[in-house]
Amino acid sequence: MQENGDIESGITAEVLEDETLVFEMEVADVEMMQINIAGEAVLIPVSEVSEVIRLQPLGLVPMAPDHLLGVCNVHGHILCVIDPCRVMHLEGKAGEDSAASRFLRLKHPVMNLALRVDSVSRLFRILESELSELNDDSSVFFRGSINVEGHVYRVVDTEALFA
Repeated sequence: MQENGDIESGITAEVLEDETLVFEMEVADVEMMQINIAGEAVLIPVSEVSEVIRLQPLGLVPMAPDHLLGVCNVHGHILCVIDPCRVMHLEGKAGEDSAASRFLRLKHPVMNLALRVDSVSRLFRILESELSELNDDSSVFFRGSINVEGHVYRVVDTEALFA
């Protein structure tokens, strides 16, 4: 604690007692990006994506696992691009490359990893409380499913992709 009685983070007891601030924190929302993979629309938290990149030519990596599509140079960094269908064991097959296809560069402190997706469709704002109430999903690569505007989406667990 600091000498003036403030909590280490700088938040005073008066701020914590202010009900309007607590209410604002309770209704915080999370931005989700709808992406399409193998004919399935899924959501991924925008906070876990550092960049959406147009497709680029990939360099093949000899003897690489089948889910590694290749590598490319983005802003002077080598980016490993993976096929989410193969990694996540999805039933469908990735669509053909098109003008809508993209690489989603994921945030990670050490690794440079991107998903190759068929398209990025739209953004949603979801209440954080709704996100914590995800229905359980049997796949390790999904946090669960959520109903948004009458459609049920599975939510990608990006941490599982780095494991």
